[in-house]
Amino acid sequence: MRRRLDIAGWILGGIGLGILLLAVAIAAGPLLRGSAFAHVGIQPVVTIRAPVFPTETPPMLPAESSATAIATPVPPPLRQEGFGPGVLVSVSGTEGEGLRLRNQPGLSSTVAFLAMENEVLEIGAGPREQDGYVWWYLFNPYDTNKAGWAVANYLRVIESH
Repeated sequence: MRRRLDIAGWILGGIGLGILLLAVAIAAGPLLRGSAFAHVGIQPVVTIRAPVFPTETPPMLPAESSATAIATPVPPPLRQEGFGPGVLVSVSGTEGEGLRLRNQPGLSSTVAFLAMENEVLEIGAGPREQDGYVWWYLFNPYDTNKAGWAVANYLRVIESH
């Protein structure tokens, strides 16, 4: 019988100790809210970096006299088969980046609209050569506010059947 009383005493003592610790924690809660323990002060830090694209370094040329002119290679002309006013084209080859349609032909002109990959546009005018590219004036046939000049390199003629 004595053994049962010892076990019951331990159980009751454990429960009492648990209640006492709970009461202390509840009473100390408001006191700790303003303390250094309540707010550690860790702030998240996010760093955004611009992507770095590899650039090709031109090969070193042998030293020559300054009187010798070096010819700059000219890229072959772009095939413009099927391009012309009224032709439907789609944006192609931008790797998901989209195609910038500009207010005027030329790389320094302001971007008016960004056409997404596979977006269908209609040719309104062109071609014009500027900055080493062939440019076409394009517009969205369903929303003529989406219009501008774009480089032909990223356009594919839509075959009509």
